[in-house]
Parts: sequence; C-alpha cells; structure tokens
Amino acid sequence: MADVDDGDIVRVTAKLKFADVNEVQNVFHFKCANGLGTTGLDFMEASARLLDGMYDHIAPYMVGAVTFDTVAGFNVTKDTPLPDVPWPTQTAGTGGTGTTPTGVAALALLRTGLNRVLGKKYLGPFLASLLTGGRWNSTLTGAIALFAVSLLDRYIDLTNGVEMDPGVKTKSGAFRVFTDVVTTDNPVYQRRRREGRGA
Repeated sequence: MADVDDGDIVRVTAKLKFADVNEVQNVFHFKCANGLGTTGLDFMEASARLLDGMYDHIAPYMVGAVTFDTVAGFNVTKDTPLPDVPWPTQTAGTGGTGTTPTGVAALALLRTGLNRVLGKKYLGPFLASLLTGGRWNSTLTGAIALFAVSLLDRYIDLTNGVEMDPGVKTKSGAFRVFTDVVTTDNPVYQRRRREGRGA
C-alpha cells in the first residue's frame, strides 16, 4: 500500500520564521489524484515544488528577516505523518527591511462555490512601504493573486509525476476544490494560534 493513496487528503504546512523567533505558517490541503498512489516523500517533494513556485510571486515583497524553514505533511485520511522536506529554492524574503507590525498580513480568499466553505491564506510579513494610505499597493495585491491562482487547477509535478488537487476539507470530511480567488488591498490581522495548529 502506498503512503498516499489515490483520494487521500494531505495537509501540507508551509513553515517560515520571522526574525528566527516567530513561526509563520500557512496550511494547504491537497487531494491525491495519482491513481495507484505514491510515496510520502514523492508527494511532499511535489508539494514543496508547488509552494516554492507560488512563493516566488511574493518573496520579493517579504522582508529579509523572513526565512523559509521546512514543508511539513500529514495524511489526514490515514492519520499518519509524512516526511518534512526542505524548500527547493526559497531561503528568505528578498524585499529588504522595514516591516509592518507583527500580525499585519495580506489576505487571499479561495472560494469553492459553497457558502462558508473556503480557504483563507494570510500572507506576510511584507514591507511597510507597500502600504499607502492604509492599503496594500496594486503591485503586492497582483502578486498575491498570482500566488493564489496556482491553487485553482490540478497540479502535476514534472519531476515525479505526482498529481494533486488543491482544495479544502469541510467539517463533514468532504473535499472541495477551489473555483476562484478574491484578493483585497485591505490589511488584515493574522491571529496567533497554539503551536501545532494551522494558520
């Protein structure tokens, strides 16, 4: 039996650190669409390559004090951990210095077509200079849209052939794929969570 079978739902956590102290995490859910399934390592390496490409869009606007840690995984369907993997190319934000206050973030909403079933991605920390009149500038909101649009289609990894559908797991345990993205220039506050909980 494969570590990740076709139809399994995997929770993937993008782990970053801010000033080597505060953890910044974003949680994604992917449904394996690989037919006979795949190994946990192959699934996680494919997930890391997808996230790595997504963060390419926003890393230039993240402060240099943000470092990319690891990409962690957990097979929700089988209730088993998957191996942590390193980021393929991301190392740190490349935007320089001058950050917004801790907790201030940008938001991308990923809708599924069902009321109250959506994904929320709080992103940052970003450069304070991207805020004008209390709103994010269009350069950043455009980059966030490109980040989120990557989650609207099935991802097929060109290195190991792993296929996965991005989406969200509902309270009933069903899986819904994302259908569209909404971004806003309004800054939001990324609330803190207890260690081990997603963001």
